[in-house]
Amino acid sequence: MNRSIITIIAFLGALGLMVGFVWPKYGEFQRIQQDIIQKENDIQIKDVYIAELNNLSLELEEHKTELAKIDTTLPSDPSLPALFNFFQKTSAQNGLILKNINIDSALKSKEQSKIQEININLQVIGSYSSFKNFLSTLEKSARLFKIKDISFSLGGEQEGGEIEELGSSFSLSLKTHSY
Repeated sequence: MNRSIITIIAFLGALGLMVGFVWPKYGEFQRIQQDIIQKENDIQIKDVYIAELNNLSLELEEHKTELAKIDTTLPSDPSLPALFNFFQKTSAQNGLILKNINIDSALKSKEQSKIQEININLQVIGSYSSFKNFLSTLEKSARLFKIKDISFSLGGEQEGGEIEELGSSFSLSLKTHSY
């Protein structure tokens, strides 16, 4: 009977040691396995996200020319010399003489908005058909222009003591934007 009691006590002692030392390690092993599964899920989610970003990048590449047109329409830099040059060339191409140009820039259209409003006042001299072509060219240009006001005076009228002999005088108020 002594032997069987010693065997039972040894077995219970070994079982107690196993529960005391092995069971915590087994619990730690299970937590590590759960962490690994969670990390694998995170990696899969990030892989899907990266794949979606790559697809969006490819779509943007397909529409690169359209995006360039939008950037031309609403430029990030108002580039006032480019505006002066545009109006000078456009008026000359349409048979008009650019007599006066005044550009008032850097007006914020809304305080929280990043879009800047640029007001432009032009005075050109020429025929009505040339002015009509000039307006058509402005309408077709890549840059967005909003006509606020148009006024004109017929040729031969006195303006500031001078007689206009080149044609009618047209005054035009425009608005454009940049961001």
